[in-house]
Amino acid sequence: MTIRKYLLSKKLNLILWHNIKFINRLFCQMFDLSKEKETLYIIGNGFDLHHEIESRYSDFQRYLYNNGKSFLANNIEMFYPNVIGKGNHCKWGDLEMALGEVDVKTTYNECNEDIEKDDEHIERTFAIWEEKPQLILERLLSELQKYFELWVNDIDIRNIKPDNSIYQFSTLGKFLSFNYTETLETVYGVPREAITYIHGRRRCRDNLILGHNTKIDYHKYLTESEELFYKENAYKGIVQIANTKRKNVKDIIASKREFWNSIKAIKKIVTYGHSFSEVDIPYFEQIRKSVSSKTEWYLGYYSAEDEKRAKELVKNWGIDSTLFHF
Repeated sequence: MTIRKYLLSKKLNLILWHNIKFINRLFCQMFDLSKEKETLYIIGNGFDLHHEIESRYSDFQRYLYNNGKSFLANNIEMFYPNVIGKGNHCKWGDLEMALGEVDVKTTYNECNEDIEKDDEHIERTFAIWEEKPQLILERLLSELQKYFELWVNDIDIRNIKPDNSIYQFSTLGKFLSFNYTETLETVYGVPREAITYIHGRRRCRDNLILGHNTKIDYHKYLTESEELFYKENAYKGIVQIANTKRKNVKDIIASKREFWNSIKAIKKIVTYGHSFSEVDIPYFEQIRKSVSSKTEWYLGYYSAEDEKRAKELVKNWGIDSTLFHF
């Protein structure tokens, strides 16, 4: 064999070897891509907070104060005292839980503190005592929704950069976002069609859903001495207004039927920054019903409280614990 033929054969072998390596790598990538398509990523507000996006309840409070709506923030804390005490650590799940725990007596007393009893027109006084708290609370909740949406649309994520220290998810997976912001799209390039915004997406025609998941019963606020018809009617009216902020989770779940059907083949679920708050548990229940019993769950959390709730959720499900990773 001449030197030229020898070198030519070595060159062909080298080309063939590189092609085999390329084909092998391509097949591996195709295999990995198919696996990524079988992954569901669940995104909570802790994901935005990790990226230093100002999306805390305290940021919303500051927005209200800066826009001349301090009365709104103050009345929320007055009528829903369970918001107080959380301070800067108040999560949206905490607020939504609090919206299902209206302080009926405080609402009644504060709204009627300037209404004196008129013995000459007692029926008129009773009517005012009944109706005024309802009107004030209704206006408060309407203002809450209005300024909540204005604030959400005002959150600035233009300078947010992707964080390479967190597990890099594939844009080929499916995403269920509990956030209103489009961080996944803008910062990580996830296609819009790959994301389901369970409570709505800002800056579009979606309704932004904010509310509790508790059926409030006014009877528990009455004592024997308070079982006067006008006070009972007032308490009942307050609770009826408070219940208008109740999420109709069944309807929300039903409206996403196409999404639940699309995740039946999911083999891995990864959560980022979700608090696993009680108001959102029905969604996790629906996910569990929609996927295989052999699906693996990787539950990430933002705080120790979130970790505790996640482990409690898994315990209540009674599923093979080896399928869950924290």
